[in-house]
Amino acid sequence: MSRVTAAEERMASRSQALEEERAEEALRVEVADKCMALRTKAFEEERAEDAVRIAATEERMASRNKLLEKEVQRLRGEVVAVSDARAGDESLAGALRVVEAEQAEELA
Repeated sequence: MSRVTAAEERMASRSQALEEERAEEALRVEVADKCMALRTKAFEEERAEDAVRIAATEERMASRNKLLEKEVQRLRGEVVAVSDARAGDESLAGALRVVEAEQAEELA
């Protein structure tokens, strides 16, 4: 075999090895791209699920806030009623003292 033929064969072998390396690298890149796409899709699905959970939580909180506001209004009404009752009691007590004083004067 001549030197030229041997050199050509080595060049062809190196060229083939380089082509195989490029093909393997292209496959690695393709697999990495697909993995990244799957991760991105999974992340987006998780974000969508989180958004649904957050919306449901906000809805529950709004409902609870409405119930709590109703309870606060009811309790405020009770406070006003108790306050009015106390004022009425004090007014009656004052009137009773006046009547008792008048009766004491009449007896004296």
